[in-house]
Amino acid sequence: MVYYDFHSHILPGMDDGAQDEEMSKEMLVRLKNQGVENVMLTPHFWCWEETVEEFLLRRDEAFLRLKAVYDKDIMPSIGIGAEVALRQGVSRMDCKALSFCGDYILLELPEVYGEWIIDEVENIMLKGLRPVFAHIERPFISYSKRQFEKLIDCRSFIYQTNVSALTSRGIRNHFIKYFLQGAKFILGSDAHNLKGRAPDFDNKSLEGRKLIASGFMDAVEQNSNYILSKVGNLYGEL
Repeated sequence: MVYYDFHSHILPGMDDGAQDEEMSKEMLVRLKNQGVENVMLTPHFWCWEETVEEFLLRRDEAFLRLKAVYDKDIMPSIGIGAEVALRQGVSRMDCKALSFCGDYILLELPEVYGEWIIDEVENIMLKGLRPVFAHIERPFISYSKRQFEKLIDCRSFIYQTNVSALTSRGIRNHFIKYFLQGAKFILGSDAHNLKGRAPDFDNKSLEGRKLIASGFMDAVEQNSNYILSKVGNLYGEL
């Protein structure tokens, strides 16, 4: 099966992910060897630390460093975006500049649920963007059932789950249930380094009987292909 990684921290020196170009290179090579064909580079954007303009300048500089060691023969295709920490007021910023594939924005939900979340997300949608909730297993664990299902009820959203979360039978079963109710899922490694948070698409849970039999993995591939079909070239010529 072909895999797609929509959440990674591989840009060198950009955040708490890859420290340098050599680590970035090795992370991409590992993902390619694990069957990943496309990787979205999504460094953290924290609105309380810098402006969108400052972030984009740093991101472009980090991308140029990665470009110097990029080899399309041994690495996946790459795209670029951001993991945007959702806070009140983020929707007033230039969210379009933080998107990937033109129409999608990866949002990291806060650890504690707030009634303001839906309003903020809806304001982002009014800008023509489609929210993707990053590592959706985290709010699944930390929010109440009522709070979490407020998010799942909105069929306009896409839910990115980390590959590592699918090792949990409880999380797998719940996500299959939500998928069968119409929720749309994609995958991400959320890889930060080569040790404790290394690329993990070789995880055997991806081949789990229930994930395959339910159609979950087929739908993940279809959702991924649809998102990537919206752009011809993910981020310039490499």
